[in-house]
Amino acid sequence: MVFRANGPRPFRTQVLVTLGLFALVVMFLAFSRPSGSAQPKVRKRHASLFHLGFSDAPTPAPKPNVPALAPIKPGVITQKRLEGFDPKLGRFVKGRWVVTLPDQTRVTTTIDPHLQKLVAYLFRTAEVPFGAFVAIDVRTGKVLAFVEHSSEQPQRRGLARQAIAPAASVFKVITTAALLELAKLSPRQKVCYHGGRNGIRESNLRDDPKRDRRCTTVTEALGKSTNAVFGKLAHKYLTTERLQRFASQFGFNAELPFVLPAETGRALVPRDPLGMANTAAGFWNTTLSPLHAAMIVQSIANGGVMMRPYLVEDASRNGVVVMGETPLALRRTVSPHVAGLLKQMMLATTEHGSARRYFSRRKEALRGIKVAGKTGSLSSRSGPYLHYSWFVGLAPLEKPTIAIAAFVGNRAKWKIKSAYVAREALTVWFQHHPPK
Repeated sequence: MVFRANGPRPFRTQVLVTLGLFALVVMFLAFSRPSGSAQPKVRKRHASLFHLGFSDAPTPAPKPNVPALAPIKPGVITQKRLEGFDPKLGRFVKGRWVVTLPDQTRVTTTIDPHLQKLVAYLFRTAEVPFGAFVAIDVRTGKVLAFVEHSSEQPQRRGLARQAIAPAASVFKVITTAALLELAKLSPRQKVCYHGGRNGIRESNLRDDPKRDRRCTTVTEALGKSTNAVFGKLAHKYLTTERLQRFASQFGFNAELPFVLPAETGRALVPRDPLGMANTAAGFWNTTLSPLHAAMIVQSIANGGVMMRPYLVEDASRNGVVVMGETPLALRRTVSPHVAGLLKQMMLATTEHGSARRYFSRRKEALRGIKVAGKTGSLSSRSGPYLHYSWFVGLAPLEKPTIAIAAFVGNRAKWKIKSAYVAREALTVWFQHHPPK
């Protein structure tokens, strides 16, 4: 359609000037609009968390004296990968764990041979159906052990890298961090409760003087993994959005930059109060990989800064170095103050909590060394029976050098659990690397 400006010349000129100004305004708005500002249809939160691999929660503001850490963008290749690289195929060469690839690339890993061989031996002799163990250097993110084993599926790979097991009560660490940071809860705060052993019910969420006959502190509740306490505190002080945000701060639902394909845990906190409380206590809705579990504890040991895990010192072919990795900070999980509180609280697990029976009996190399940790256990709800057992920890408490995650999946008859593996691994580590 053509607009004709008929009439006297002044009027025609005025109309043309007006149209010209209008066109300039339209062009200015079009070019000044930020790229990508056209908003796509908003996906459901469930889809964004589980299928896209990242969280809708906002990135927390950087803390004082800590550099802002760029989040890992979904879909971006953040790490060069080596075809045919499998740490399990390594061998002891002059004190180093070395893997030779099919193309004759020689990969010198960061793995400590003594630690690697000991845990592999434990899994093998105990005929563990499914087991994985990861140890990380607290300050650098260097992977010190990376063990996978399955007596039921010997050819299976990826147990240390896949988030196929429920996070169970290990997720209480995330809940505790949120309570300390957001609700300013004291570790010594007293909480009275009842029930909750096999799940959280509506009655567990409310104070009931007639039924709440057991009382404990938040620290003791973390050490003994008291479900009802965490369900009640989460219901009182947190929301779905707050707990989801803290899961994101610890790397859940995010990309994991690693030399091998690897997954972080998945967390989808329900919106209904009872579902949120059960998730906060570690009942379902969350998964975890052993690698990510070790990273979570590493960040707590490192004052709240999570490092990228790296496994390759260098890779060389025909005498030429083709790849190497160096330390890199990924994100801040919690403030240094909260990280310090979490360390102290997790000590209760090994001193008089759910792992006391394992850590009360120590060999000489581990005596006098304070180990902070958290256990987790849950059984499958469908299919063949499988009991999931976790132990995540750090040591020494005062100046941590190593962070670990041990995972064991057992059938009804079992020989060892994760806390035993963790104790033996730490013993061997400090035999060869005594605290300074």
